[in-house]
Amino acid sequence: MEKLIFAIADLRPAMHIRVISEDTALYQLGFVQHVPCLIEIDASDEEIEELVEEVQQMEIDARNFDDHDLKKPEVAKLHKELKNKYYSYAIIEEYLE
Repeated sequence: MEKLIFAIADLRPAMHIRVISEDTALYQLGFVQHVPCLIEIDASDEEIEELVEEVQQMEIDARNFDDHDLKKPEVAKLHKELKNKYYSYAIIEEYLE
């Protein structure tokens, strides 16, 4: 949950997030990859949609490379940076989409 809160705070510092409840048992038993929780975000539906779309665009940017171009060191470096950026924020899309 902390990862989600930090990711949202990094992209949208004005959005305030509050965890209302969470179920760690499902996570501990291995049924889910993240702790299921109920959160409250101080933002409009439109602001949340824009945030999710921004993360989706990060994924598009990270995947939009031709295999031939990835052989160039500068392109491979950019590709890695974009992938890492997307992976840092992908949790937002997982939870809010």
